[in-house]
Amino acid sequence: MLIILSMTLTLFYFVYLIWLLMPDLSSALILITFALVYFVIIGVVIKKPEVSIYCFLLIFLFFPHHGLNYFFFTTKEVVAITLHLAILSIAAFTICTRLTMGNIAKRKIPTKLNVFCNLFFTTYIITLLSTLYYQIRGNYLGVTIAPEHLALSAPLLFSYILLLGCIYFISKIEQIETIFTFIMAAGFTLLIDLILNFYLRIPLPYGYRAVHESGRFQGFLYNEQWMVGMIAFAAIGCTLYFIYSRGKYIFLGTVPLLFLPIIATYQRSNMFSAVCIVTLFLLLSTYFVKQKSAYVVTIVVGILASILVLVGGIFLEDIVSALQGETRPDYFLSYLDSWASRVGAYFRGLDVIYHFFPLGVGPGSFVNEFMASPALPIYFPVSHDWHRASTLFYKIASGRHTTGAHTFYIQFIGEYGLMGGIIELLFIYFCFSNFLSLKRLAKKAKYKYSNSMILSASVFAILVGVGVNSIYQHHTPYYIPIMFFYFSFLVLGKIE
Repeated sequence: MLIILSMTLTLFYFVYLIWLLMPDLSSALILITFALVYFVIIGVVIKKPEVSIYCFLLIFLFFPHHGLNYFFFTTKEVVAITLHLAILSIAAFTICTRLTMGNIAKRKIPTKLNVFCNLFFTTYIITLLSTLYYQIRGNYLGVTIAPEHLALSAPLLFSYILLLGCIYFISKIEQIETIFTFIMAAGFTLLIDLILNFYLRIPLPYGYRAVHESGRFQGFLYNEQWMVGMIAFAAIGCTLYFIYSRGKYIFLGTVPLLFLPIIATYQRSNMFSAVCIVTLFLLLSTYFVKQKSAYVVTIVVGILASILVLVGGIFLEDIVSALQGETRPDYFLSYLDSWASRVGAYFRGLDVIYHFFPLGVGPGSFVNEFMASPALPIYFPVSHDWHRASTLFYKIASGRHTTGAHTFYIQFIGEYGLMGGIIELLFIYFCFSNFLSLKRLAKKAKYKYSNSMILSASVFAILVGVGVNSIYQHHTPYYIPIMFFYFSFLVLGKIE
C-alpha cells in the first residue's frame, strides 16, 4: 500500500516539476520521452532490480544539480528547484515499480530499518500536509509561500524510496561494493574538476559553476560547497575500504588527493570531519580485522599525522594558502570567533523550532526565511555579554541578515518538527547500538578477517564524519545519499 502511494506521489512530483521547470511544450516532451525510455529499460527490460538503485545513485552523483543550460533544452529559473530533482523523480518512480513487480513480501526487514522507514514516511506525509496548508495560506509571518515550495518535500520521499529499495534489492556485499565504486569515482571526478576549473582555470563550457564568486570551490556538478564536502567524505571512506580490504596499502597515497577539494571549499568543518573519518576508520579497521599489516600501516599513518599536527601551526596555513590563494588567510586561526558568532544563529533557529512546534516549517529555505522575519517573536534571546553571538542573533531577528541555523540538527528539527527530532535520535541510537553488535561480531572467527568488518569500519566512519560536519553545517541535502550508508551499516554482519 505504501509503495503504491509512494509511486503516485512520485508521479505527481514529476508532473508538477515539468509544470514548474519546462518553458515550452517541446522541452516537456523531450523530458517525458526520456522518462519513458528510462522506465522501460531500467524498470522492465533489465531483469536485475538492484540496477534501479545503481541508476538512482548515479543520477544523484553525476547529473548536474544546478544550472539552466542543458544539451537538448533549457529550463526556467526557479528558486531551489532544478532539473536534477525531476530526473531523480523518474529514477524513484522506477524503484517503486520494481518493488511492486518483485515478490518482496518474503524478504524480512530488520526491525530497526522497519521502524526507521515507517517513521521517515510518516514524517514525509506530515510535512507534505503542512506544506499544502502554508501553500493555501500564501503568506505567513511576512514570508511568501511560492508554488515551488510544494516540490521541496520530494527529497524526503525519494530518501524513503531509496532506503526501501536498498532493503529489498541489496543483499550481497558485492552490490554495496559496486555503489562504493560509484562514490569513489565521484570523489576523483571532483578532483579532476578542481584541477581543471579551480587551479588551471581552463575556460570550459559552464566551468564557472565550479567556483563561487567568493573563491570557494563548489564543484561543477554540485554547485554547492557542502555537497563537495559530503561526496569527498564518502569517497575517502570508500577508498580506504578498498585499500584495506584488498591489502593494497601502497594506494594510501591517493587519499590525500581527495582532501584537495575539501580544502578548496574554505570550510574548516569539512577539513575536521575528513580527518575524523580517516582517524576513525584506521582505528576501527585495525580493531575489527586484527591483521598485523593493518596495525603497521595505522601506526605509521598515526605518527605522520601527529607530526603534521605538531608542526601545523608553523606550516599548515602556508600550505593551505599556497593551494587556494589568499582569499581566506585566517583559514585555521579564527575558528573560535566563528563558532561564537554561530551561537547566535543556533538560538534564532530555536525560536523557529519553538514557534512551529510540533509540525515544523517544512523543507527548503523556510527555516532561513522565518529566522530572518521580524514578525517571528524572540523566545530565546542571547545575552549581550556574549557580544559576537548577540550581534549575529539580532541582525538575523531584525531581518538585516538571512542565514540558516548553522547546524543540521537544529535546522532539521526546524523543518520537520517533533518527527524530525525523533528521526535524529533514532538514527544516532540505531547507529551506535549496531556498532556495539558489530564489536561482538568482530570477536567471532567467521567475521574477524571478513570484508564485512572493514566495510563496517568504513561506513561507520563516514556516518560519524557527516554527523560531526552537521554540527557546523545547516544545509540538508544529506539525507538522500546517507540513506544508503545507513542501510549498509544496519545490515552489515548479516550479509556476505
